[in-house]
Amino acid sequence: MRPRPPLILERVAELLSEPANLVEPYARAQLLRAPMLVRACVVAQAKAIPRLHEEIDALRSLFSRALPLIDEPALCERLADELGAAPASLDIADLETRCDAMRTLLIRLHAWVDQRDSTGLASIRSDIWAELRMSTERRRTGLDRF
Repeated sequence: MRPRPPLILERVAELLSEPANLVEPYARAQLLRAPMLVRACVVAQAKAIPRLHEEIDALRSLFSRALPLIDEPALCERLADELGAAPASLDIADLETRCDAMRTLLIRLHAWVDQRDSTGLASIRSDIWAELRMSTERRRTGLDRF
């Protein structure tokens, strides 16, 4: 038998829900939080690799558009290094590490752009804000709250 984490976690969520009918309302509400969290983890795990690849691709695209407009050598070098980096593996931890590093670089780029009063940078500023909004949408879980 090959273990399938999403199926196992779904069964765990079901098992956690069963005793909820045997307890008073407050305790029932507390017990039913665990299955909801487990299901949220299943959804997040299933979407992780495609979401991270989409995010990395979006940041690489933004960095490539920004690079010709940057006149700070250290930031140019950092952007060029990121654009020349080998693709991340399909391991979620590796993808998250890469994405975190790119997000840190995005913060640095955003700070640099915001310190300049150039109309030529308006499109990059707009692209940064658009990516921040899109990233929020990509990370949405589908559950309103826990």
